[in-house]
Amino acid sequence: MCIGLPVSDVWRGIGSAIFIELGKLHKHKDDRNHRSKGKGDITLMFDCRWRLERKGSIVVGSGDGRIKLVNQIKKLLGKSVKSISFIGRIPEINIEFEDNLYIQSFCSYRSEGWDILFRNEGSIGRKSGKVVYEKSRRVVLPNQALKLTAKAWVR
Repeated sequence: MCIGLPVSDVWRGIGSAIFIELGKLHKHKDDRNHRSKGKGDITLMFDCRWRLERKGSIVVGSGDGRIKLVNQIKKLLGKSVKSISFIGRIPEINIEFEDNLYIQSFCSYRSEGWDILFRNEGSIGRKSGKVVYEKSRRVVLPNQALKLTAKAWVR
């Protein structure tokens, strides 16, 4: 389950994309072309616009400058996931971390998205306006997706 897992690494992808590695880091062949410390038990991928929030304020967002962005997202290192929720008619993801830190997606193009990638088994993401579990490509309701996050990484 994502809940309780600490952030082990945070890194930038291309454009505004960020990746948040949760749990134990596992060495892997670096086919993603980045300087990785390893792949987490679970990877949170934001290939869309996003913002890091504290109560009532935005700490940093995907449109901020590279140096500010890199420095600020590092605040997540070591923080554990407290909750995950899916919000909106076209599901966005909101993740709460310790110390009142939150990541909120807000996709503005059809090609943008977010995913919860399980190291050993599939992923959950937004596809065609629905939350989809990718191993089986079946549409799942948000509460079913949360149950899948609880089961999938344990193996």
